[in-house]
Amino acid sequence: MAISSGLWRVFRDDPFPCIQLLAGATAEERRESVAAVESCDILVVTGGLGSLDEAIPALVAKGLPTIYVLGSSELVGRDAADAVEEAKALAAGSAVHVLEKETVVLRGVRFVGTTLWTSFDEWRPALAAECLARCPDFKTIDASSWWSDPAISRQAEELCRQAGLPPPNSRSAQEATAFHPALSFIENRKAVSWLSEQLSVPFDGPTVVVSENPPVRAPLQAVPHYRADDVDSLGWQGREDRKANACLFAGTNDLRWLLRRQPSIDVWMHGRIPAHSDVVSEGVRIVSRSGRCTRVDDELSFGDILSRSLATRMKRKGARNDVGESLERANAIIHPPPVQLEAGLAAPLSESLLPLAQKMKKHEVAVRNVVPLTMSKSSIHRACIRRVIHEEMEGFAQMAKVAAAIERDLVASDDRWPNITFLFSSVDAPRGYPTEMSEPTQYDYYSKADRLSAQIDEVESLPFRAATQLALWCDRAHDVLATLASDQIEAMVVRPPIAALRIAACAAFVEVVVVGDKAARLAILHRLVAAHPPTGKLQPAIRVLDAAALNDTQPVLLDLKKLKEITDNISAAALFS
Repeated sequence: MAISSGLWRVFRDDPFPCIQLLAGATAEERRESVAAVESCDILVVTGGLGSLDEAIPALVAKGLPTIYVLGSSELVGRDAADAVEEAKALAAGSAVHVLEKETVVLRGVRFVGTTLWTSFDEWRPALAAECLARCPDFKTIDASSWWSDPAISRQAEELCRQAGLPPPNSRSAQEATAFHPALSFIENRKAVSWLSEQLSVPFDGPTVVVSENPPVRAPLQAVPHYRADDVDSLGWQGREDRKANACLFAGTNDLRWLLRRQPSIDVWMHGRIPAHSDVVSEGVRIVSRSGRCTRVDDELSFGDILSRSLATRMKRKGARNDVGESLERANAIIHPPPVQLEAGLAAPLSESLLPLAQKMKKHEVAVRNVVPLTMSKSSIHRACIRRVIHEEMEGFAQMAKVAAAIERDLVASDDRWPNITFLFSSVDAPRGYPTEMSEPTQYDYYSKADRLSAQIDEVESLPFRAATQLALWCDRAHDVLATLASDQIEAMVVRPPIAALRIAACAAFVEVVVVGDKAARLAILHRLVAAHPPTGKLQPAIRVLDAAALNDTQPVLLDLKKLKEITDNISAAALFS
């Protein structure tokens, strides 16, 4: 279990719940995974459990508060429109919440659930036709209720006409009422519209969106055999592997615009893709656990597995009851770590950025090792060394561009340059042998190496920047209110939004609320700025607001007593764990 930093006290009176996203690649493995879940407060299931008659009882028996969004495997042999009500009837009176375009709040966390479906890259005819021919969903899922709706039927026929696809009613009698890509597109549009509306409703707490289909394409990079080039219709003809990748692509959505417009989303959990994925897009953590489960067997040597097998066989024969007890459970599922809302984006950013920082460090060390050789007596040797340094810096630049792209994706804004990009903009080097043989003038290799080190520090600190910023906000807000209290001035501070756990910029200002006219507020601001000058680039700035002007917005305010409780319980070590 992760160590808490204590930052949850800024937003609530008890810790955030521990949320476990169910893992497993097949329905059988996911049902086995249900039994293996432990040490969590809320279980989230993004489809993939197969028959509802087996899935719901297994979830009910587990006894955990559960968020369940149906996927295509639950709809096989059922009417898609009726399956949700059937699932709710099976789960009635239990802690299992079946959601389809519905919202529920558990332990102070808002869960917004919908299957979502897919738009086939905004109704791309070639993708729709390929999936109609290959995907079993369009043969095994019954959609009679949807087809019986005249409005939906007309929309589907018009979509097929526009895409040059055969009309739905031209299919065989057996498939006439089956699911269809056009229905998927229609339901996807409804789900996206509903999501946009629901996410616009203010909520004082974290928001977790749950769907079967992914909201963005980035998780596909976790699929070992996936190549983005395979989604080109000119490239998949006659290639079964490329056709499979095209269908994978078709099962995803591109809702980055929704993530940008709705900053209230903290985590989006989904299924569908055959891999574990944990990425960041537009400042939102997007998690999938629909790959193969890790088992204890995976960590055992061949000898241990053989010993376990022999011990199990001996026990069955009654030879020894105490043989291999620890090894018998070696095939048990090991669940991925649960999602900790308090940790923000630290987990996915660490997974992507820390290996990148290690590669950058190798380039920086290589540069430092050869810089002394730039003083060689041989001009040819010096030119060759300059070439080596230039090539190492080029390699460093490639890593820096990747890191900058990740940082840029943290904030939904096109007008903000990432710190990493700006830091690297002045790091260059003469090309050296053979293109630039002349000696460079006023080029300090040592200072450039220091710049490389500074950039590596930026990359390594990025996963924990939001937590660091919020902790600094707490300290500064406490000190500001303590200063005003010593001056006999009553004041409070506006609590930052919950997004401050993910985005450092959300805690960039300490907004002090006082009663007084403009002149009095300006005097207070000058007093605070003089008493608390900025000490670093993450140090929050100070604003002084009029209490009367906040009546309409009604923000959450924190007083000195609450801030002292928060600052006394922040764990500095946990901020970077």
